[in-house]
Amino acid sequence: MEFLIRNFDSTNQDEDIDRLGCRKRGMCDAQMPDGHIWGNLEGLPRFVVIKCPEIKNQSELGFSEGLMKPWKDEFDYEIMANRPQQGEYDIRIFEINKGLNNKNAITNKKATRVKNYLTTWGCSNFSMSSTDGTFTFSLWNAVRSANFWEVPLDIFTNISFSLNSYTSASGIANITITITGDIASEKVASRIMQRGGSIVNITDNTVRFTITRTKILEVFKEDIKKHIQQVYMFQRHRIKKSIVDQAEAAGGIITLTKSALLEAINDSMAE
Repeated sequence: MEFLIRNFDSTNQDEDIDRLGCRKRGMCDAQMPDGHIWGNLEGLPRFVVIKCPEIKNQSELGFSEGLMKPWKDEFDYEIMANRPQQGEYDIRIFEINKGLNNKNAITNKKATRVKNYLTTWGCSNFSMSSTDGTFTFSLWNAVRSANFWEVPLDIFTNISFSLNSYTSASGIANITITITGDIASEKVASRIMQRGGSIVNITDNTVRFTITRTKILEVFKEDIKKHIQQVYMFQRHRIKKSIVDQAEAAGGIITLTKSALLEAINDSMAE
């Protein structure tokens, strides 16, 4: 394979935009098969080319996106405490890809973004540290949130929820939705089944259903992954400065063995 490596920095005064959207010297702009014909602008002074005939597929570098792999959020969770009678959990959320020096930990703007989104799920009692956060997750608040149902907030002005029963041993809630606006109860029932609930009874303006706490937690975790896990850095890997210098000194093109190329790659998460 051949790799087009940037020989200059793109910059932005906004720190977040600079990290998320600006390629830096040593980052890869393109990955092509052996023998690719590079354009007149794909060379010095703005670019260098590193050839590595031993590598036939970018996955051989150890990551499917090759040198253009972004540094992404990946959240995980652990339940710190469980109050079955109240249908509440104390949950710790943390960033798996925080980096060696916690560059991507749940702090500052990221902590605010995470807290704000969790609030729309009805979470409360937040405590954000330098690397993670804890909060209380209420099953009843969650199942009444627009996030759980994935519908616009204005729809919620036309419906209300009543808890008929909740069995803490089995984790099954029996709930009635009452519709006051111009929404067909069949549509409400269809969405309930999509979200893992089971219909008990339907009238013109009510839908009674059951749902398990396991399903509510499952939807919550999926939603967090979908909506607040983001890209932290435009590219996670870059070629070491010394190797880019070497390619520049050689006229803009060098050939490396597979082992030499792997040695030349800096992983930002390890810095």
